[in-house]
Amino acid sequence: MSFRDVFDLEIAVDAANRDGAVEAIEAAATRRGREAVAWDRQAIESVSTLSLARLLWVDDHADHNCYGTVALERIGILVTVATSTEAARFYLQQMPFDLLITDLGRDAEPEAGRDLLRMVRTTRPELPVIVYTRKAEPVRAGLLAEGAAAVVDLPGDLIVAVQDHRPRGPRRSSTPSGRRPRTLGGLVPARRSRDWSRPGDGDRPTATPGAGGRPR
Repeated sequence: MSFRDVFDLEIAVDAANRDGAVEAIEAAATRRGREAVAWDRQAIESVSTLSLARLLWVDDHADHNCYGTVALERIGILVTVATSTEAARFYLQQMPFDLLITDLGRDAEPEAGRDLLRMVRTTRPELPVIVYTRKAEPVRAGLLAEGAAAVVDLPGDLIVAVQDHRPRGPRRSSTPSGRRPRTLGGLVPARRSRDWSRPGDGDRPTATPGAGGRPR
């Protein structure tokens, strides 16, 4: 079996990973002070079998996305992190991806995410781009008009957007008849959410150094 064939396998997601993904998303929402905001938990809880997918997440403060990354990995999304458009461009040239998440502003580049979206729409028009920003509503219509698949600002909405746009079923072939799905279990040990010592917009554990306030 080649590495590419792995993405054609049907994978069974066990309860521990589903529960762990929900916990991670709710921890991220708590970190952002938005734990009371309802989200569609069925996007995770209804998952039983799926195909693996590869996602590129572009954010200059990637440590703020720890819980989001854990949630995605638990439901079969293999996450590659880039902290700049230059790094993202390199990864896109070298590896196949099924999805891309980008922040909007990066330090002195307030339109970095929009510029990346425009580049991807030109070079990889089939690749869904999800913009994950601090305040989605003021910029949503413009980014959707430019080709974004979704524009969100909450961890739960991010997971729903990823689930809506991830590939469904094998890319090249079907699971042979009679073969049981492989189980996606034990990849990340199940654990309870951390307690939070201070508020912030970030999605990282409190043990991670640095100021909150991402994504932007």
